Order: sequence, then structure tokens, then C-alpha cells
Amino acid sequence: PSHDTNAENAYIEKERLMKAVKPDNKNYTFDEWRKVKGKYKEADVLGGWDLGKKGHPAHFSVYLKWKGKRIQIHDKWFDHVDYNEQMGYIIEAIDAFGMYKVYFDSTRGELEMMEESGSLQGEFEGVHFTFKAKHAMAAAMDKAIGAGEVELLNEARSLNQMLVVNNDLQAPATPEGHGDSFWSNALAYRDWE
Repeated sequence: PSHDTNAENAYIEKERLMKAVKPDNKNYTFDEWRKVKGKYKEADVLGGWDLGKKGHPAHFSVYLKWKGKRIQIHDKWFDHVDYNEQMGYIIEAIDAFGMYKVYFDSTRGELEMMEESGSLQGEFEGVHFTFKAKHAMAAAMDKAIGAGEVELLNEARSLNQMLVVNNDLQAPATPEGHGDSFWSNALAYRDWE
């Protein structure tokens, strides 16, 4: 993939990130995963969801925890898709992938009413993006990538957006997003802090 980013200021070094990319790994559809998930009965599956806001897309990433690695098995962008549609998709993903947890950015409180009313499925867990939480997740992801414990899908847009996030954990708005895939992926390292 081509990466038109300010790579020298990227939080995760481009070379490091690209070593984690496994071009032969598959971005599974729900039906494809249902056919193979029996092979991974002992594995845990979790995800991260960066909810979009006006002008920013949303991104959802699913990981298989298998033999000491986190293997990305699903990568999904939501461009101009409302929360209800995203939620429907992710609820279906929880079922299809057998996910035990989906961490999401709860900073702006989009799902707060659902959380408070108890209508949000138990697999969802909101993470308030404080300075400390953001740095802990980003550091855990970077460390796991550096240690060779991560396999990423070869999805150009997602990789580009992971590289636009700088050392201050800020991202410029680009035509492809606002570092959204960085955060959906970092959320999947929430439990590795």
C-alpha cells in the first residue's frame, strides 16, 4: 500500500507497522468466519470500534487471540453510516465471530442512554478516552507490534490511518479519515495495558 503520511512523526513507525502486516491473512466475512471458527474454539475474539462523528468515518476491527498473538481477522469502515446501522452490524459481528468483548470510545457519550437503560449488549464496554487511557492503549499496541505479537490485515486505508496518528496521539483530518483505524485497533489492546 502507498502511505502518503508524515511517517517520520507517526506514533508507530511505518517500518514496524509494515512488519506486522500479513498479506496472505484474510479479512473474513461473517459467513466465512462461521465456517472456520470451529478451528479456533480455544481462542478469544475481541474488537475495537471507533465511532464516527459528523465528517469522520467510523472503523471497526476484530482480533483473534491465538497462540500468544493478536491476529486481525476483520476490518470494516463505516462512511456516512449512522450509529444504529453500525450497531446492527457490530451485533451481528459479535454473533458471527463469537466475540467476548467490543471496546468502544465512550468519550462523547453517543451510546450512554443505551448503557444506562441496560439495552446495550454485555459484550460492549465503553472506554473514556482520557489522556492516560489513550496513551496506555497506544503504548500497549505499539509494544505488541514491536514484539511481533500482532498480525495485521493488508488493508491500505486502515494502515494509512494508523500512520497519520503522531507522537502526541493527534491525527489530521484526511480524505480517508482522522486516524480512526488507529483507535479501533488500539481499543483491542485495552486489556493488555
